[in-house]
Amino acid sequence: MLPKDRDLVRWLLTVGACYLACALVLVLLAGDDALRVLGYVVDVPMAVLAGAVLVRVTRLRQLQRRTRLRPALLAPQLAAGIALAGVPDVRVRVGSRSVGSSYRAGRHGVVLLNDTLLDRIPLATTFVVAHELAHLARHDTLRQTVVAVYLLTISALSLWVLPWQVAAGVAGIALALAVTYTWMRELECDRIASRCAGQRSGVAAMDAFTKWRVRNPLRRLWGAFSHPPMSLRRNAVLDPERMTGWFGPKD
Repeated sequence: MLPKDRDLVRWLLTVGACYLACALVLVLLAGDDALRVLGYVVDVPMAVLAGAVLVRVTRLRQLQRRTRLRPALLAPQLAAGIALAGVPDVRVRVGSRSVGSSYRAGRHGVVLLNDTLLDRIPLATTFVVAHELAHLARHDTLRQTVVAVYLLTISALSLWVLPWQVAAGVAGIALALAVTYTWMRELECDRIASRCAGQRSGVAAMDAFTKWRVRNPLRRLWGAFSHPPMSLRRNAVLDPERMTGWFGPKD
């Protein structure tokens, strides 16, 4: 089930409260530097989040204006589902180097698809589109940015306030939390896409992802952190208890 706007607000308040609670502990442990630490607790996330929003909006506008990206067909049921989710203006384009990516600003969004995937495995493309649309509907870019900024800020302040051994432990916990959250949101979008596009499309996409080869070692390393193992993703697609959704049973 896709979250509503009030769910996003509730999530932001909950995550913000957890961040402030952790930051308050560091402020209390900072001693004479308490005021400086408190300033960083407030200023750093605000500045980074504002910059991230500006970058995403700029990127979205660039993609909307680019004409060399050939448009891709968007199934009517996917378009209807995403409109109900609060993103009525979605443009699906082809020309991305990655398998799929998405950008959202307010009620506008762009989904980028890989041209090789679209031409060779059109059945898998439907699942990829639905997966990226789920990210748009869930505000996952905003959520991921907020989590990353909060965890990085706590880790950096820990290095300043705490002994390095303790700070290293805090950084390790922050990394584990970031990876866990990222995997959870990817699996949830896989379930949404499977309900929307169907199991056959989801299985075709999982098979394509398994064969997909990324030559850049840095991108391959990033993929290991940003996406869960294929076994977990395949289980999410094949979960029989969640195979009805926006438009009734599939397959």
